[in-house]
Amino acid sequence: MNILAIDLGSYSVKFYECRLERKQLKYLGHREVIIAKIRSQFAPETTTNEIHNEIVKSYLKQSQFEGKIIYQIQEQFTSSRYLELPVNSRKKAEQMIPFQLEEDIPYSLKDIHFTSTLIKNGENFSALISIAQLDYFDNYYNYLESSGTLPAILTTEMGVIQSFIDQKAYSGSFCVVDIGHETTKAYFIHNREVISSHLTNLGGKVLDEIIAQTYQISIDEAIIYKHENCFFLTEDQLDDVTGEQREFAKLMQQAIMPLVLDLKRWELGYRVKFGNPIDNIYITGGSSNINNIENFLTSELNIKVQKFDPPKMDGLTEMEKPQFLLSYMMSAAQRSSTLMPNFLTGKYTSGFSDSISLHSLSFILSRALMLMVVLSALMMIDRVFFLNSKNDELDRRITKVIKADNLEISRRDQRKYRRDPESILRLMKRKNSMVKQEVKTIQSATEVNATNALVQLSEYITRNELVNMDFYENKNGSVRVKFSSKEPKELEVLKSHLKLGPFEKLEFGDDKNENSLTINFLDN
Repeated sequence: MNILAIDLGSYSVKFYECRLERKQLKYLGHREVIIAKIRSQFAPETTTNEIHNEIVKSYLKQSQFEGKIIYQIQEQFTSSRYLELPVNSRKKAEQMIPFQLEEDIPYSLKDIHFTSTLIKNGENFSALISIAQLDYFDNYYNYLESSGTLPAILTTEMGVIQSFIDQKAYSGSFCVVDIGHETTKAYFIHNREVISSHLTNLGGKVLDEIIAQTYQISIDEAIIYKHENCFFLTEDQLDDVTGEQREFAKLMQQAIMPLVLDLKRWELGYRVKFGNPIDNIYITGGSSNINNIENFLTSELNIKVQKFDPPKMDGLTEMEKPQFLLSYMMSAAQRSSTLMPNFLTGKYTSGFSDSISLHSLSFILSRALMLMVVLSALMMIDRVFFLNSKNDELDRRITKVIKADNLEISRRDQRKYRRDPESILRLMKRKNSMVKQEVKTIQSATEVNATNALVQLSEYITRNELVNMDFYENKNGSVRVKFSSKEPKELEVLKSHLKLGPFEKLEFGDDKNENSLTINFLDN
């Protein structure tokens, strides 16, 4: 079954297309459409939802996609509840949800449309409820249906995360933080269950605006700068950089500090309410690619922070993985026993179906049966009249080939062919394997390229007329480079810059002369 997972973000719309075959995802393609680049094509009063819909409609028209389509409803139009259901029967738990929910919300059930995900907790169930106002959802559903963009599953980001983590070996307590363009969302998870969520109106857009205002550049240039050159520094790192880098790091620290304070407040509330701290924070979203952001947040929060990087995200670069993570999880969650919440239930059930109608099924089966009979008859005729004669001809040719002197097959082994042809095949495979091994050995001797590290170094270091490279050496992947300069300060700047570089096991030599700098690293 083909799956098209669409992440409707405030910055861009991401498409991740794959095929689900025997619980395995086969990557087919991905694409990102940045909203700012096409915003001028729409009237000023056009809403983001309408732009999303036009992008999806255009993509479906161009790709002629056939399969299951999944995307999320915008978080600002939904709310959520967490319910504990003291029953051990799934059916009873489903029947209890409306009564429990009515006691927990300030309005009548007839004014809302909701969907739920049940999670088994020992002898009881818990429920993750997603709620939308009925008037809004009814209009939204009619709009999608009339425009031909109604998906098979209309879900929520929180529901996607719940279904995804339920099939993975995640344990303990941790938090997933999605740093988006306009907002940041945090999901606190304990033993593979989402038990609280938070949202703040601070994201990558704030960083773009601050960079643009500070350096008097356009927003587009600020976005490019953020993605390619932006960085955070911890307090310990501030003393090891230039004054200009220190000022930029402090600017970025001030910009993101409201998010840091929110995360501290949310984490404290989690500890107070649930009685246990979180072990890790996993970050995702486009801004999670900013250099050193994991170390910066770790130092500020005193909690280990790392990128949320699930395995097997095929077809994506390391920079693209955080941006396409949600759409990938939508696809991967199709393998989970915990189904994603789907707002398209009841009278809103989507026209998409994973099954074929009975009429179509009987038509296909009857035609397939007729085709099978015809193919079987042709195969029997082919075997009787053609294959037997071809087998005899092949046997004669093989017998002649194995007698060739260059194959070095003994007469004893040649005689085995008639009664045990597999023995000849195994013998030839062994000989072929030996030849391949010899070829690989010869090829490997010519594949060593000692200049890879030099190219990497030259791409990372900008040209400086005051600094010279005096010596370069690469012995079996161990690289040693010596620089010199009449200006010791230039070497200090170079040293600070190299510390932030992508060099594996970087070490600095003990140079007695202040006008020289020696570095050692591994060629990766």
